[in-house]
Amino acid sequence: MKEERIEILKMVAEKKITVEEGERLLRALEKGEAEERESRSERFGPRHRGPCGAADWNWSERFERLGFKMQEFFENAFGSVFGDEYWFEGYETASVPVEDLPLDKETTVVLTNSRTAYRHGSADIRIRPSEDDRLHLEAEEKGTCEVLQKEKKILIFFSDDAAVRVPAAISKIKVILAKGDTDVHDLRLPLDIRAVKGDVVVRNAVCPLSIRAMKGKVTLDLSDSYAGNSDVSAMDGDINVTTGPQFSGRVEAKVGKGDIRIQSKGIKAGTYKNAFFRTESVEFGSGASDNLLSLKTMQGDITVTTRENGR
Repeated sequence: MKEERIEILKMVAEKKITVEEGERLLRALEKGEAEERESRSERFGPRHRGPCGAADWNWSERFERLGFKMQEFFENAFGSVFGDEYWFEGYETASVPVEDLPLDKETTVVLTNSRTAYRHGSADIRIRPSEDDRLHLEAEEKGTCEVLQKEKKILIFFSDDAAVRVPAAISKIKVILAKGDTDVHDLRLPLDIRAVKGDVVVRNAVCPLSIRAMKGKVTLDLSDSYAGNSDVSAMDGDINVTTGPQFSGRVEAKVGKGDIRIQSKGIKAGTYKNAFFRTESVEFGSGASDNLLSLKTMQGDITVTTRENGR
């Protein structure tokens, strides 16, 4: 059933069906799988003696469990790929220029592809901190975007590559891209990034990150003052993380196909592996519970490196 799930997600990403329709299809698929498992259980019985001696499971049951592990990983890693804001219902065109939009600590800025880019073309987004308390677009990009508003949320659709400067006086930045790379530097705000196809780079991160990448590499560089719980997932791609030399916390890494490399001195590590996933849990310093990096990839490598001497 894995292919059917991926196909449904592709249909949502390509806007062939709505998120609600996709969720209904996934629920129907799960119901069909449950009925099929129940039917097999009735035909073969719960457990039986294997051909080579006593056994407390049969092969069908074992593969079902492995399938559940894969499904659990996928759902935990990605959940709803775009979230409930993908269709952006209820937004209205902004009545003032971007620089004059009112901002406060409850404002969320959402940056995403234009409606046509989900099927044709792509747009890369570069995000930097603003020098004042206003939101800015680079001059050459002002004619290629659409700005919408709803309550405390500002939505910007980009048709082409974009450069945005964001003030620290807001709540959060969300990036939702079907196609295109995301490059973020020196932003002192929580980040929520969803990328179907494209690389994600975040440098000098201070606040928690939530990143879901379907196909593409994820590169993170955490500031020495970084703190919080971050969750990073890649369906098909590598994850590379660099922490500050004074980082104290916990890294939980899980791969379906690939390697986990933790390169740091004086760490406490524990590794275990089942038929599909290799998991490694590492404590840095005191293993502070308020600092957690959760890293997951189905196909790709995970590398965590600690900078030495501030470099």
